[in-house]
Amino acid sequence: MALPNVRKDVSIPLLESDASGMIFESKINEDDLRHVLKAIDRKCDIVRFETFYYPVYFVGLEDRKLKIDGITGKEI
Repeated sequence: MALPNVRKDVSIPLLESDASGMIFESKINEDDLRHVLKAIDRKCDIVRFETFYYPVYFVGLEDRKLKIDGITGKEI
């Protein structure tokens, strides 16, 4: 599975938009991740740790619920 090119601007026309703007807090922090990396390889360390936001649309269609990648427009 290829990762989407997040540096590329993509315009997807929407007929109707009801975005809630929900932001989910990260479930992992830098110290937790550092411990995992050190357990794998003692020489590993985190150089930079930051949160980035990626658009995902949740769509409800009668009996189906979809998650749509906000950059590529493809179903996740």
